[in-house]
Amino acid sequence: MISEEIIEQVRLNTDIADLIGSFVKLRRRGRNSIGLCPFHQEKTPSFSVSSEKQIFHCFGCSKGGNVYSFLMEHERMSFPESVRFLAAKAGIAIPEERTDPGRKEEIENLFYAHEIANQFFRENLRSTRFKSLLNDYLIKERGLNEEIIEKFNLGVAPTGWRGLVEFAVKKNIAPQILTKAGLAGYAENKREYYDRFRNRLMIPIFNLSDRVIAFGGRALGDETGAKYINSPETALYSKSRTLYGLNLNRNDIREQGHAIVVEGYFDLISLWKVGIRNVVASSGTAFTPEQGRLLARFASNAYLFFDADSAGIKAAIRSVDSLYNAGMDVKVIKAPAGDDPDTVARRGADSVRELLKSSQTYLRFRVGEFRSQTRDLVETKDLIADLRELSSKITDSSLRELFQRESADLLGVNISQLSGGVNKTEPTPSAPLSDDDWGERTMKTIEAELVSFLLSHSSLTGRAAKTINAEHIQSDRLRNLYGEILSSYEKTGGQKAAEFIGHLEDDEIRKTATFLATRQWRTDTPGDTLDDYLNKMLEVRVEKPTIKKLKERLKEAERAGDNNSAAKLAAEIYERLKATESVETPSG
Repeated sequence: MISEEIIEQVRLNTDIADLIGSFVKLRRRGRNSIGLCPFHQEKTPSFSVSSEKQIFHCFGCSKGGNVYSFLMEHERMSFPESVRFLAAKAGIAIPEERTDPGRKEEIENLFYAHEIANQFFRENLRSTRFKSLLNDYLIKERGLNEEIIEKFNLGVAPTGWRGLVEFAVKKNIAPQILTKAGLAGYAENKREYYDRFRNRLMIPIFNLSDRVIAFGGRALGDETGAKYINSPETALYSKSRTLYGLNLNRNDIREQGHAIVVEGYFDLISLWKVGIRNVVASSGTAFTPEQGRLLARFASNAYLFFDADSAGIKAAIRSVDSLYNAGMDVKVIKAPAGDDPDTVARRGADSVRELLKSSQTYLRFRVGEFRSQTRDLVETKDLIADLRELSSKITDSSLRELFQRESADLLGVNISQLSGGVNKTEPTPSAPLSDDDWGERTMKTIEAELVSFLLSHSSLTGRAAKTINAEHIQSDRLRNLYGEILSSYEKTGGQKAAEFIGHLEDDEIRKTATFLATRQWRTDTPGDTLDDYLNKMLEVRVEKPTIKKLKERLKEAERAGDNNSAAKLAAEIYERLKATESVETPSG
């Protein structure tokens, strides 16, 4: 177990904006930083990070928490894993747990399996057996050097059927775990496990926390089969949500404001070698919506740099929808005939930069490609329809209109043909909580603001508890949260919001707490402010709820099995009904 003292020390030594900023493109707005939420699809930023409070909150999907919550949700880390990850970054030593790898949780087992597989492949490449592959292919033919080979963790899978399986068993990894990790298969006829990757150059794929989650394997020799095979979908790896190289290059992409998008692993590696670092690879597929949203967190512009052949052009066209839909501006780098990013990069960084300068907007590229061949009226109509559909994905109304006007000018048509049917309503984030979650409207604001105030001024919780207990809160969700605040105060004497939120186990309560903790309280007399809210609570409580509301609360108490509250509510309803009858019945 990791002590509470170390957990809090690690949290205090981690700036949440710096951490989240390495995964999400953030920009300052007042005291906070904002960006596109990494947990749901959105085009208008509603994700807020507070360095002052050390919390994050999305006003669209209500996700929120502290540094640990973010890593657990975004990177699917366990809590101990998130603490160790941040401790390593902060240079804080944590005693290692002596845990048998075979007993780790499934996700941790899968990470460990990939770590061991990466070690196996890398050791093979350094063996005498593969000396010619290292020297002749990677260094002489591909033009790589030792530094690049190490940087990208390149390795090799041997021709044998069970090399990795047997190596992993020695490291306490069962073959079944390798199979779940997509690294092994099971032969029913032989009743044995076998290596999925054989006789292939191995390229590990990392997540944004620099952990191996998959592999790409390039065939060696003239054997039949696919030139490249990738790991299958696993609990760690989703091809549609992953961009190769983003773990290495995200800071360069963020600093330059644009990303160069290539198809292949070696396209990226070759560009990296000559100093072009703001690059990601789509691993040979058209961009998915998830990849587009992922890239949009770090850059506003994308430069598509695919092969010069027709397949590369088609790939550029297939990718653009997802990028525009993510709110990015798209340009195309057109390689000379017969070239690809790899061959251009081998001529040096200046060759790449010259092509970058001569890049075209996607619109001019698309129309230029269209006009380079003889087209009939039907094909022209189809192109207009495609561009109209594409313009509908541009959320900024000004940019959308500029796109439509340029399209109309390039095609020589009326702008109405490009703008017809386009929805011009800007998307707005959904409300984080509905009115029904908060109780009666007269109490809604008062209760919510009282709880919010205590999250920012936890030392005053004991003072509030003397006047208001959890039963006085009408809203179920706020009542539960207030109860957690009182309980925490009794144990700790008051915690900072980020620390308190980190201990909340209920996801809904944590969302509410994070939302309320985002409020900035500016008062020179916090005690007086608290008294104002306590007095307001008391005043509203004097205004007795309606009999209908009391009956609703009675049903809730009965459903919850709260016999004590149910008895009190039943008695109050009886007294209220009796009083009503005495008023309405004339005296004799």
